[in-house]
Amino acid sequence: QRHCRDGAQAARGRGDAARRLIPALRSDRVAGWLTPGVRVGAFMGAYFSSIAVTAFMPLFYADRGLSPESIGHILGAATFLRILAGPGWGTVTDRIGRRRPVLLFAGIVATTMALLFLPARGFWPMLLVAAGQGIAASAINPLIDSLALALAREKRMEYGPVRSIGSMTFMVTTACAGWVLNLVGSWLVPLLIAAGYATATLFSRLLPEA
Repeated sequence: QRHCRDGAQAARGRGDAARRLIPALRSDRVAGWLTPGVRVGAFMGAYFSSIAVTAFMPLFYADRGLSPESIGHILGAATFLRILAGPGWGTVTDRIGRRRPVLLFAGIVATTMALLFLPARGFWPMLLVAAGQGIAASAINPLIDSLALALAREKRMEYGPVRSIGSMTFMVTTACAGWVLNLVGSWLVPLLIAAGYATATLFSRLLPEA
């Protein structure tokens, strides 16, 4: 009986230790170790890296057999839908009262759409995927920018240095992606875009609210 009691106490001790460890690994605890500027800068860096690689999508379309006319239609439609969807995301965010859930959802959808380019064949499937990604991505830039400005107004971070992280990441990613794609081919473009959006989605869980 004594051994049973000792074993039960040991098991309870391990359970208590696990319960103490799990909250320590939660995103809000991790976020507490980082300044708002670092968290927003990390998100911007990941997001702008995906935007940089998006510039190479016409190469992917061309290698999938689309004509220049079809490529132009896809790019134009995606841009048009991105412009139309932007205000809608703002309305949703205002009703929720928080930016982070919207950024998380938009990042998940944008990542999924980027991966769906891989099995897509032909004009209409690629047009639908590009439209979905354009709508999802239209939420990210204005929301993260407004969050950075709000945090700057609250004196919780400086806007300029944090915003420059996104710009520098964009330039470096553009140069590096061009070199890599020249070696391996355009099939890698959707995967690189998905990697950028997925990383931004993970960082969105660490973003502060303002």
